[in-house]
Amino acid sequence: MPIEDVAINQPNMGHPRGSLEHKLLLWTLALVIAPTLLCSWWLNHVTRQVMTEHYTRNVTIMSNALAMGFIGSQSNLEATAQQRIRSLVTDHRLAFVEITNPEGHALYRRVVDGQAWVQYREWCDAHATQSRTEVSAPIVLGDGDDVLVHRVPIWDPPLAENRAQTEGAVFRRQLKGYVLLAMREPMLPQMLSELRNMQFTYALVVCLLSLPLITWGVRSVTAPIRSLMTASLRLASGEEPEPVKARSHDEVGMLTEAFNFMAGRLINARHLLEKANEELEQKVAARTAELQRLNEQLEQTARQFETMAATDPLTGVANRRA
Repeated sequence: MPIEDVAINQPNMGHPRGSLEHKLLLWTLALVIAPTLLCSWWLNHVTRQVMTEHYTRNVTIMSNALAMGFIGSQSNLEATAQQRIRSLVTDHRLAFVEITNPEGHALYRRVVDGQAWVQYREWCDAHATQSRTEVSAPIVLGDGDDVLVHRVPIWDPPLAENRAQTEGAVFRRQLKGYVLLAMREPMLPQMLSELRNMQFTYALVVCLLSLPLITWGVRSVTAPIRSLMTASLRLASGEEPEPVKARSHDEVGMLTEAFNFMAGRLINARHLLEKANEELEQKVAARTAELQRLNEQLEQTARQFETMAATDPLTGVANRRA
């Protein structure tokens, strides 16, 4: 079968669309920025939760201590409440406090922050069932989660004391009422906001500082590949490129060594082929010269035979054939 020439276009070695360097840069940035921002968000969430739990624990301790203050009191709760709560009024964090009887009717109420009281009443309307029962954990109110409300019962005697005395026996205790305490921490939202801004600022600084390092790392990875591409094109164009220097011992370094080995084999094969072509051309030229010499001798012999056929061999005169 005849061999047909196939047109081979030289590849474009400019800036390719969707280059490996750009892909590696985008993926590395995504793998660095996304976890950094995620860790910053998680740290902010944990910090917010810890500070809220600490604040909640303080409110729980205060409400329980206030409820314990009514135990053993022989007077009515209203008179005792005015005496016990008088010390809380000086606390700027107090939003409101309410003492109720076991049926939930208010015996004493002191509202310092009207907005917090309105928020609590709205919560009670939305959670009517829960508002009539004992609240085991403080309720977080407000858009900034800065108001905590805790409602605890007033038992006389306390449950722990009865358990120590009766050791599992059925005991009687009297529910004297409930203490409803709400504390506002105005600095809590501001502190959380400052912490969030600081954490995200640090995350942004880390991302910006890592950008030059990521760019340098990606380019150091793609530079040997681009050198291999340039050397491959020179080899395909018939040139003899210098061996590409292997800068590492990873897969790219092994690829570079394999390319150098392949290029050396191809260059040696090309030299052998060129030498064989030269020898073949020399042999063809020698055979051609030999054929020309033989043709000349053949022509000379033919002319001699023609002369001998047309001339008398004794006299040298042309015979009848001539």
